[in-house]
Amino acid sequence: MPAASPIRSDSAETRLRILRAAEALFSEKGVDGVSLQAIGRAAKQRHRSAVRYHFQDRLGLLRAILARHAQPIAVARSRLIDAIEADGAQADVHRVAEAWVLPIVKEAENADGGMHFVCISAELIGHPGWSSFYFSRVDDLVASRRLLDLVSEAGPGVPAEYRRPRTIAFAGFLFHAIADWSNASARLGEARRAREWRALKHYLVDATAALWSIEPWR
Repeated sequence: MPAASPIRSDSAETRLRILRAAEALFSEKGVDGVSLQAIGRAAKQRHRSAVRYHFQDRLGLLRAILARHAQPIAVARSRLIDAIEADGAQADVHRVAEAWVLPIVKEAENADGGMHFVCISAELIGHPGWSSFYFSRVDDLVASRRLLDLVSEAGPGVPAEYRRPRTIAFAGFLFHAIADWSNASARLGEARRAREWRALKHYLVDATAALWSIEPWR
């Protein structure tokens, strides 16, 4: 009889347990601040190689985390864009800003790791070793071509070479604003935190619309 594998078959439940542990630890300690073995222990995996078995390496784990949360963001954003395009008139910059901001805000409210995802994203955008990976992963999901086209239609004309720098700047602003507020308000009472969160959501939409309305400087 062949020897049993030291790690059980790749189950969705085990993968999800590892992902949740990784999200919490990466969010708290940074993507470089925790070992794969520590993630395995937090996920209650007996074998030291459990994380590598399921995700191969840190990059594979991060890809899986981003995909887990970026997919619902993309779905929600597509619905908002569909509604804007269905109206047939020129896009309103405030509605376009809502299509950019609100799906990410909604995912941040997801009790199953949503805020962890936002904090990890904020770090990856500015991380010298991960920023290019992050944007290569989410270009089609978080900064879709359809949304960028609507931004150009709703706001002042933006030359093609401005698009990527502006996308990085807006993504950094949005993810860092949410992550920084979450960390700064962690000790607030529930009622006050809820009020501030509502205010932050409105501010992020208004601020994004205002920034998109600025004429490009040449």
